Amino acid sequence: MKTRLWFLALCLFPISVSAQSTGTGSNVSSIPDAALDPTRGIASLQLESAIHTPLPEQYIWTREDAVPDKPDLKGAWTSEGNTHLEPHYFRRSFSVGALPPAATLYLGGPGAATVYVNGERVAHFQVNMEVNIGIHVIAVDVTHALKPGQNVIAIEAIRGPEVGSSGNSRREVQLTAGRILAVKILPAAQGIDAAPLLISDAQWKTSEKAASGWQDSGFDDSGWGAADSLGGIESSMEFFQWNGDGGMYAWPGYEGISPFLARFKLAPVGLLHVYSGSGALENKESLITPNSAQEFTASAGSEPVSPTMEPQIMLDFGREVNGWLELQSDSDQAADVNLQYGESEQETLNQPYLGTTPLHVPAGATVHGPKGAFRYALLRFERGTKIRFRSIQLDGIYYPVKYQGFFQSSDEKLNRMWTVGAYTAHLCMQDDIWDAPKRDRGRWMGDLDVSGRTIEDAFDDHFLMEETLDRLLGEAPITHHVDGIPGYSAFWITGEAEYYRHTGSLRQLESVHERLVQLLRYMQTELDDRKLYANTTHAWPYVDWSPEFNGDTPLTRMGTHFEFYAGFRDGIYLLRQLHDAQNADAFQKSAYEMKAAAQKYLLDASGSFGTRWQTNAYAVLSDLGRVNTNCDFRDIVNRWR
Repeated sequence: MKTRLWFLALCLFPISVSAQSTGTGSNVSSIPDAALDPTRGIASLQLESAIHTPLPEQYIWTREDAVPDKPDLKGAWTSEGNTHLEPHYFRRSFSVGALPPAATLYLGGPGAATVYVNGERVAHFQVNMEVNIGIHVIAVDVTHALKPGQNVIAIEAIRGPEVGSSGNSRREVQLTAGRILAVKILPAAQGIDAAPLLISDAQWKTSEKAASGWQDSGFDDSGWGAADSLGGIESSMEFFQWNGDGGMYAWPGYEGISPFLARFKLAPVGLLHVYSGSGALENKESLITPNSAQEFTASAGSEPVSPTMEPQIMLDFGREVNGWLELQSDSDQAADVNLQYGESEQETLNQPYLGTTPLHVPAGATVHGPKGAFRYALLRFERGTKIRFRSIQLDGIYYPVKYQGFFQSSDEKLNRMWTVGAYTAHLCMQDDIWDAPKRDRGRWMGDLDVSGRTIEDAFDDHFLMEETLDRLLGEAPITHHVDGIPGYSAFWITGEAEYYRHTGSLRQLESVHERLVQLLRYMQTELDDRKLYANTTHAWPYVDWSPEFNGDTPLTRMGTHFEFYAGFRDGIYLLRQLHDAQNADAFQKSAYEMKAAAQKYLLDASGSFGTRWQTNAYAVLSDLGRVNTNCDFRDIVNRWR
């Protein structure tokens, strides 16, 4: 979450995309700029829509605790805190024909749950709620609990970890708040996909209270209500935002990728921190050698040991990549592996953003880690002897575009900066345009205000830009700020104006006409009698993370006032392009009043808008007039260094 002023930091701190390794292992040579984006030369697309069919199981919850269709959003970040921690109850009967040799129950979503099958308690768990990854998946062997014919499953569940979001849709808010449950039973051992015996859907029965014997097979649940269903777990890109589905990598068959995205494979280019521990690692170089005749083989110790004694290896992909790590087993026995991602070696080793994620690798199976963005992937082998792998590589996820723009100068640093910037923007083009594919993996208008310009100049993209602008604004009627931040409502309008100037798409502008007017009217309610921004809706004002520029402070109000003026200025321009003179003239009056109020109430005796560069810079940028600023921008640059 940032404003357009972030580009100053990029200019002062050019991004390093490849460096010599510092750990034990093979060194990584510099990746040429032309090869920085590994998808740039892909000729044959492998679209998700062609290789994957969305799963049928659904996210469900109790109707009484479900998020309403139009969430009431006032702040910039939805947060459950210590609320909604009461138990909820779920039941479903299902039929089993011939008993399978193995059956595994998968349960995703709750932070704590107790599960009964035919009255027998088969699972009880509680997960760590203080995590950056949503939806923990629990796998339980229920072979012994099933019987031929009619079976009953009963679950007591408490909502799961919340990763939070600034989203405005019911699906997005409810999933990231942890108020969801996904269930299926497969007739197979853990990690093996098969046609399900049972899935979660709207046919489940739910209750907010448990009567005596609620978990028993013979309990009469006719008085319970039907479950509230959010739809199929892969039916909407709203389920793929904010790391909300981060833990679903452990759900057999789940991919959670929008159909318009594409896939590619990429081998690591270097190996670091290679350590055999109490086991053994063989043929390590095959991991970075294409078409190697040998297979990488890992053996954990015969007895459980501490993580520091487990065999480990770190893979280096040479630059930031997006996707998930793919492990293809060529072994006749299962293995357990712990995985950590990071953008630096130290983050990967010591503080991975998604934490340590366990992977169960069935014999001969292909498994994936969580989706994310990373340069390094650390593997620690916890269980398994002589486990052979056909490959361990990136299964990359990307939005297919062609580079349409280019930049070339006599300064190689500037050339490299453009290349890195374009690739960074491309990485952010996923299930809509995100602020970043690592965190927050979500839509922030302040980021799109910057990255959208880069995307249009570098790729001339329309589909994903229009999708993102549309979902950021939300459905009519507009009753809240974009991302819950008043200034981001203004940025949405300036971003829409920038997109229209670039594309000239009257069709797209007409599609947001009604909501544009509603947004401007909502912004008008934020002005006081002096026509200054006054935070009358009690939202969360934000300009940037500098002291006194976030939260309801005088400086944040001043900066937001300037952002509002720019939003009204560009909103009036857009309305005139739509030949909506009536609304344009009405908002023009508000813009005049806002400008006059800024000059009358916000200018200080020296003719500046205070002594901070943010307010003075945006006063000029928003066309509020020339200011006699006392800011020494050379001093500002030195402070940024």
